[in-house]
Amino acid sequence: MKKPLVMPGKSSFFRLAGAGLIHAGVFIALAGCLLTAMLRTQWTERLFDGQSMELDTGYSISIRDTRFTLSSNGTVESWITTVTFITPGDDTQEGQAGINSPWDCAGLRICLTDWEPVMGVVLADSEGNHYVIHPDEGFREKGTYFGFSSSRVNQDGLAASALFDEFDGTGRRVNVINANPGDMIGSLLLAGFVWRGESTITVSRDPGFPVIILGMVLIVSGSVLALALYLLKEQQP
Repeated sequence: MKKPLVMPGKSSFFRLAGAGLIHAGVFIALAGCLLTAMLRTQWTERLFDGQSMELDTGYSISIRDTRFTLSSNGTVESWITTVTFITPGDDTQEGQAGINSPWDCAGLRICLTDWEPVMGVVLADSEGNHYVIHPDEGFREKGTYFGFSSSRVNQDGLAASALFDEFDGTGRRVNVINANPGDMIGSLLLAGFVWRGESTITVSRDPGFPVIILGMVLIVSGSVLALALYLLKEQQP
């Protein structure tokens, strides 16, 4: 008569151990989900290449070289950007974040969640210097603020004019300027238009995520142990 592969005492021990691991894993994973729901922090900002965003943790990030990736048939598949992570001590790390491909750094998850082209205006001063501003940006001149609000396009889809809001020193809007290329906005000349890509960057911190991973590991370990015990019992005569 063949001896059983697993003694009854050992079988009970493994069965209890497997169930215990599964129960502990479920409890720890739920605790991690609770931590994430209570303590999760998220920052979202729209940036152009070369711009940066400050986090209230003392860290900051900047982006550059935002570009598209192509699929095998030559169509645009996704967008990716190079992220520079800067600590309060000015130490830096670089990585790449794309749509559906986040970069994890220093306990933070950095994602490029959206990208879209934005039309800006080119302004020139009397000395030949050029400045590019985008919607919701502007410049101040002798107590007056000129804010670029939007651009209008013609039937060919090309920019034809730009709308500026003029505010006095108290912040009250006193005029709306519909400017065409060659017109003056204060002392600056509207020289033309330019397209730039604007990226939406989302940075999140999930303190409960490592706890959730630990819970999942325990659940898988308990399940594997229970499955191994079942297979061993099936091999007994």
